[in-house]
Amino acid sequence: MGPAAYAPWKILMSDTPQLQLLPTTSALNVRAGPGTRYQQVGLLTDGSQRYSVLGRYDTGVAGAAGTWWQIRYRDSLTGWVRGDCVQRHPVGNIPLAWQPYTATLRTGSLALPFPPNRLYAITNLFDDPRTRHLYAGLGGSHNGIDWAMGKGEPVHAMAKGRVSKIQTGMPEDDRSTGLGNYVVVQSWGFRLVYGHLTTVEVPVGTGVSQGTLLGTAGRTGHAFGAHLHVHLKPDYLTEVPSHDTVVAGAVDFQPYLPADCYPWAEVAALLSQYGDLVGTARQRTGEEIDRFLAGR
Repeated sequence: MGPAAYAPWKILMSDTPQLQLLPTTSALNVRAGPGTRYQQVGLLTDGSQRYSVLGRYDTGVAGAAGTWWQIRYRDSLTGWVRGDCVQRHPVGNIPLAWQPYTATLRTGSLALPFPPNRLYAITNLFDDPRTRHLYAGLGGSHNGIDWAMGKGEPVHAMAKGRVSKIQTGMPEDDRSTGLGNYVVVQSWGFRLVYGHLTTVEVPVGTGVSQGTLLGTAGRTGHAFGAHLHVHLKPDYLTEVPSHDTVVAGAVDFQPYLPADCYPWAEVAALLSQYGDLVGTARQRTGEEIDRFLAGR
């Protein structure tokens, strides 16, 4: 089965496999994905209860600790639990329910994060040398792509997945709050983070499709004017090819956008004309690229 046939967190059903807590486990966190880095979404405490097993992920660590199980734990809710804290009934083949991002992403896998009839200027690229001085202590460089979207303009999901984390109620232009209001969408082997939003329109646990409205662009958090920031983080950095650059846990997702959606060499050349992206310089850069794109 090729990567295009996969669906994030697809429930891979089996009629019989179940699991329950080990007698030595009094409580077990249920997480949004296969690992402790994922947000807790539930808690198992009933040692007599059995839960349907839907899929597995093998981390490569030897023994039961290296396996995470996807379960249905309450009504239609699903989540992931550690393999060394549970016992299965019966033991059998359980299909994989997760893949690394390198197996699921290719050119065109990601959509642009706004309506298809729009094209916004890019004002900051991944690992942009012009802005590295702004990220001292924050990974050393810019870890995503910034689009010059106006406050209140709709932000769409770039890939199918499930909302694993949100932050709301953050002030504008506050450097102490990082990305401000944001949405994290977990997909197959990676998560996309959408930052500096004015509003968040999706709660945690929501399944989204490519193009689903996530919120509206803004200037909350550490922002120099209204814009949208997006970065892509692989679930496990050990899966990142050695030739790829990692900045603050993120990799460049430009290769996975639609082919020729932007003239990347020309955009980089235009951006290089300006030494900084603070205040009027950033606005001027965006306006220059807008004019360039309008003439294509």
